[in-house]
Amino acid sequence: MPGKNSFISILCFLFICASAYSQETHPSTINSARSIDVGWTFVWGHLLTPSQYVNDTVREKPIKVPGSWNDAGYEDYGFGTYKVTAQLPEKVVNYSILFPQINSAAKVWLNGKLMDQLGVCNPDRAKYRPEFRGLLISIPDDTTTIELVIQVINYDFSRGGITVQPVIGLTSSLLRPIN
Repeated sequence: MPGKNSFISILCFLFICASAYSQETHPSTINSARSIDVGWTFVWGHLLTPSQYVNDTVREKPIKVPGSWNDAGYEDYGFGTYKVTAQLPEKVVNYSILFPQINSAAKVWLNGKLMDQLGVCNPDRAKYRPEFRGLLISIPDDTTTIELVIQVINYDFSRGGITVQPVIGLTSSLLRPIN
């Protein structure tokens, strides 16, 4: 029965090729998310709001995101504020920013508006509460520039800060790996 085995092998080969071709030709199956990994600044020991960046002389230092603030020479436990501004290639519709993990409590502002928080973001250890999960922040339609200000407090995890790459893209493509 060599003929039957050859036929089945050819049929499997054609099925695999058709599947690969199908995935390559439909852009909707490709994750359009891109990382937000350049231009981040950090202020250690201060929990700043967007208005404080405007009103105060803030001593920001560049920091690598993703990465623990420990890698930048700061203590394991403490708090600080991250900031980044990014231009989007065009006005966006149905876009979000996914923070897969922020260690350990955080507040996130987008373009001056408090959007969400993880845990209880309070520098007093007695009032602070960590929460280990991701955040999905919706970007208002027709936005062309984003400014993120993120307060982060960590008294529990060995590596504090934004340790997993934040990404921006179509909300549906960001949710696809979760579902």
